[in-house]
Amino acid sequence: MDGVARDMTDTCGVCHRPLLDPASRAAGIGPVCAAKFNGGHGTAGPAQLTFPTAEEPAPMYHPLRFTTPVLLRFARLIDTERQAQLAKCGEQHHRDGSATGTNVRLCTDLAEGMRQVNADPAEVSWTTIMLEEAYEVGAETDPAKIRAELIQLVAVCAAWISDIEQRPRTCAHCGEPITGEGITWSGPMPKPGEDEYLVPRYHLSRDYPDCRRAADQQED
Repeated sequence: MDGVARDMTDTCGVCHRPLLDPASRAAGIGPVCAAKFNGGHGTAGPAQLTFPTAEEPAPMYHPLRFTTPVLLRFARLIDTERQAQLAKCGEQHHRDGSATGTNVRLCTDLAEGMRQVNADPAEVSWTTIMLEEAYEVGAETDPAKIRAELIQLVAVCAAWISDIEQRPRTCAHCGEPITGEGITWSGPMPKPGEDEYLVPRYHLSRDYPDCRRAADQQED
């Protein structure tokens, strides 16, 4: 060892399968997944991922660059939605919408109103936090500042999604939360590219026979 402390992980940051090799554990990714990000030529080293120089190196995207775990899934959802937008509308170019003084004043006032709402613990919600950020976008006229505010807005949306994903899913039949350990739900598998949260889930416990029947009807 070189005397430098290394962060070790027991699971691959891409497929979440166990890592047994010390070099892979130090890199945080297995060699199979590492290879996928550079045309089949990735290798895991003890300190970092290394990729041989090629004549035309493939663009490298590495999910471990995200320090916030849920951002990888969030980025994939955004990418899927963007591809759908591009397929439907192509590359779009519109005005920012804040060029007129009326819009700026209106959004400035609305942002201030949302800040006052968010200062009250009894009133603050993800919706009001998101609206405060959205109105702050509309209150700006400088494209660089608009971009900065949009990043803050997207970050709030990512935090909101993370909060939703930490809650128990609800049964599509009875509406009650699906809780417990092990296999607790049934339902159809998501289609390729489909958001799993839009696919219904149903209680699998014998305590919910109606929910089980509803799930069986979905499969039929």
